[in-house]
Amino acid sequence: YCVCVVFLYLSSTLLHAFFMHETASSILGVMDHSAIYLLIAGSYFPVCIVSLQDHPLGAYVAITEWILAFLGIAFCFVAEKVKIPYKIVFELILYMGMGWLVVFTVGVADFKEHVGPGGIDLLVYGGLMYTGGVIFFILEK
Repeated sequence: YCVCVVFLYLSSTLLHAFFMHETASSILGVMDHSAIYLLIAGSYFPVCIVSLQDHPLGAYVAITEWILAFLGIAFCFVAEKVKIPYKIVFELILYMGMGWLVVFTVGVADFKEHVGPGGIDLLVYGGLMYTGGVIFFILEK
């Protein structure tokens, strides 16, 4: 998780520092969007491996998050080269799907059983914060 957070802040800082340089901005933009996928997967990894270790879907969710993250990163690279239309729509769907995956796979009741009410609060608040970031993502475009 910590490595993913540092990578996100580093890539975002570099992107905003070199926004005037077209080539650097393009490369750093891909890095910045890739960091979002990594942060979402990195946020779920400790929860899935520690809190959901006894749940049959814990490992499944962790593996699925990392697969989706790497698919999202690959998409970022391809979309930068090919200029895919509606790229933002695909990215938002993938970001949101990854962010709320545990709710739709494990379920709130099972999740609460493994992490307690405090864990549910963290899941909801974290999910709302990530979801709130969508507003800034859309406004940027």
